[in-house]
Amino acid sequence: MDESLSRRVLVARAARELGRALLAALCVTATARAQAPVQVRVPRVDGQPISVTRFTVSGRTATNPALEYVALRRGEMLAARTGREATVLPARGDTAVGAPPDLRATLPVEFVAVSATGDVLRYRPVAEVEGGAARYDPSGRVFRGTVRVGLEAVEGTPKGPLPRPVEAYVISDADETVPADLRLERVGPPFVPVRLAVAAPGDALTLRVRTGVDTRQDTVRVPVERPRLVLDASPRQIQGLGLQVSDIVVQAEGLVSYGSTAVRLSADRGSLDSLVISLNQQGIGRSYIRSVGLGEARIRAASPSFQGASTSVVFLFPIGYILAALVGGLIGSAIRECYAPRNRKSRGADFAPALAVGLLVGVLVAVAWAVGVNVLAVSPAARAGEAAVFVMAALGALAGHKVLPVGAARP
Repeated sequence: MDESLSRRVLVARAARELGRALLAALCVTATARAQAPVQVRVPRVDGQPISVTRFTVSGRTATNPALEYVALRRGEMLAARTGREATVLPARGDTAVGAPPDLRATLPVEFVAVSATGDVLRYRPVAEVEGGAARYDPSGRVFRGTVRVGLEAVEGTPKGPLPRPVEAYVISDADETVPADLRLERVGPPFVPVRLAVAAPGDALTLRVRTGVDTRQDTVRVPVERPRLVLDASPRQIQGLGLQVSDIVVQAEGLVSYGSTAVRLSADRGSLDSLVISLNQQGIGRSYIRSVGLGEARIRAASPSFQGASTSVVFLFPIGYILAALVGGLIGSAIRECYAPRNRKSRGADFAPALAVGLLVGVLVAVAWAVGVNVLAVSPAARAGEAAVFVMAALGALAGHKVLPVGAARP
């Protein structure tokens, strides 16, 4: 009985020792497999990559770009520059109704890493311009834009955390670039937003991204979208020689609020009522231009925050105005002379000179009214037109030289 029990004890001990030995062998094998390097293919797009960098625990080292495969251990990463310029395309994915589409720039860099489970991960950096452009912010009177920087999967790599983060650095020609240092720790969204702000940009902002693969900076162009000005003139053709004005209306489009927005006006011909106008809350401002000489006047509206606009007004020879003033003055003078209290002998001798004087007074009154000097006690509702000119000239001739300040001053 004792001998049988001893044998069973010895067998149990032997089995335990054997199990421990097998477990140790399995651990050693697993450790060896975990430490064994994995052969990964060096990224290539159009031929040999420009540069290849290997990131290990001890640091980074340059790798021969002519190699087709490189051995990587778990937690290590390979970065290859596959081109010289970023590829810009409209961003994929759903866009809200009415919202401008994003722009996506794929940087010419590809990363390869080995996960803790031995899977080979491939991914590349992208920069998405939110809304496709930087836009004007009237509250801060600056242009603002957002560029989302992140990593997208290549060749079916699953989205998720990375075994080793990618360090990226961004600079731009904007007044403000926040943040400048990026740490990309996962494949796929959410990306890291980089916010830009600038007071007086050009047609585009330039964002430069360096991902650590080498000293090169990849350029991402951020378009600047300005709200636009619409300029209109009414009427487009007016009497020249200073006899008529054309109303100028400036309207801004592309913002919600326009208060305190100043717009500069300029013209290569004619006389503008105001060179700087302020838009109201609806984005509308008004001025007018008076003709000077004859020909076409080019009018321009400009503001640092808006796309400029232009229109034209033609100054015509005022033949209609002149004829209306002459006929009106002649008729008014004739009426006045017909009812003037004179004897028959003097009436014939004085009629022609008096008619001529009345005619000249009528023309002078009509021209004075055209430039804003009204010497009569009437103010016609019409601001322009041959009928209004005719009436003013006739009334002036009918009233005679007494309506003129010079004539009234005489005894």
